[in-house]
Amino acid sequence: MTEKTALQITGILNVAIPVSDHDRSIEFYVGTLGFEKRRDAPFGPGMRWVEVAAPGSVTSIALAPPHGRPTGIDTGIRLGTPDVDA
Repeated sequence: MTEKTALQITGILNVAIPVSDHDRSIEFYVGTLGFEKRRDAPFGPGMRWVEVAAPGSVTSIALAPPHGRPTGIDTGIRLGTPDVDA
């Protein structure tokens, strides 16, 4: 019998959240929060796959098509900032 080794996770690459309006979501993350738009590509008929991230961050947020999932709810994503009043 062979012994299993633990899978070594080295980080989180992206987190997908369902959005109903990509352009509005891009404006919020890029225009308001100052994120970078890293990807904006077709994703099936009439859909887009968009990824945004804080500058210098490895982890991105995928603004994914909703595929029947609810949008506009608490995603559980928490962002850090050195100046919350800025």
